[in-house]
Amino acid sequence: MSFEASNSYLAGDGYSPRRHQELSEDEEIRVYLMQLDMLRQECERTGNFLKAQECVNRMREVNLRYAKKIDLRSKQSNITTKHQVSEDHKFELLTFTRMWEEKIREYDQKGDMIVHDIKRAHMEDYRNQEAELRLQIMNQRPRFSKKVMEVRDLLEKYVLQRRYVEAEGLKQMLLKLEQDELVAFDDKLAVQFEKKSHTMKHQYVVELRAAEQKIALGREELLHQRQLDFERLLKRHSKVVKDIDMSTKLHVSKTKNYIQSQIKALVLDPLKTGMDLGGVERTFREGQGKRGTELRAQSPSASAMSSSARRARTPPASAVRPGSSSMRARSPATSLRASGFAW
Repeated sequence: MSFEASNSYLAGDGYSPRRHQELSEDEEIRVYLMQLDMLRQECERTGNFLKAQECVNRMREVNLRYAKKIDLRSKQSNITTKHQVSEDHKFELLTFTRMWEEKIREYDQKGDMIVHDIKRAHMEDYRNQEAELRLQIMNQRPRFSKKVMEVRDLLEKYVLQRRYVEAEGLKQMLLKLEQDELVAFDDKLAVQFEKKSHTMKHQYVVELRAAEQKIALGREELLHQRQLDFERLLKRHSKVVKDIDMSTKLHVSKTKNYIQSQIKALVLDPLKTGMDLGGVERTFREGQGKRGTELRAQSPSASAMSSSARRARTPPASAVRPGSSSMRARSPATSLRASGFAW
């Protein structure tokens, strides 16, 4: 295969995502670099050094672009993480609000039931007390005054003396005195009944107000507790966001410094065609707090893949032709060692 045909195939004419849709983006880059290095080795073996240099330049360019992509990904991880945390916080706030609304609603229902039970108990007690009080009043007998008793004695004396005319007049006066004292006695009983009824009602009102005040105080304490829990929740959310920002800033800085050191080594060493990005991947995974890129999960350790392409053994000519049986038999680890793309 000529250099132009191979380069065209690797650049995208024959190597398209549709043909490799089962591969991840990182895997596609890995295969692309592997193909470039195989082509470089073929050109080196056949003495086509200018085209081999073009392969080296292209491999360097791809490594640099991929390093910049990882740098950008590490910066964007903060946005993704903060968005997920924000969604979690929204759900937690919604759950918090619903929980406290339900708790306050249950408290109000219990308070209403307590007030209802107290009023019902007061009504029943008042009916019993009223019936007992009326019975006591009905059993009371009036006690007439001394004057009435004297008039009665005098009336008996007049009757014994057969002084009937005087006795008749005295009888009329006695009836009037007894009637007046009976009316006064009934009025006294009514006042006594009203006073005792008022005392009972006042006691009921005092007990009901005390219960309502206790319920209201408990509700205020419940609302105060909700406010304290809400403030603690907001502080915890704020602390989580600050920790994420600080952690991401630290890891982004580490990633950037590590990539810059690898780029510097790549620029200074003309024989170096790949960058050891294993440290970047570890730093990125620490900063993201989630699964790392698919490239690391599918690749061997960074130390086994950090050897440059100049140390790889030159494969036979048939190995560089895409689709050949020799190429399909190569494992990803062997291919990456040959490509010099260290991850």
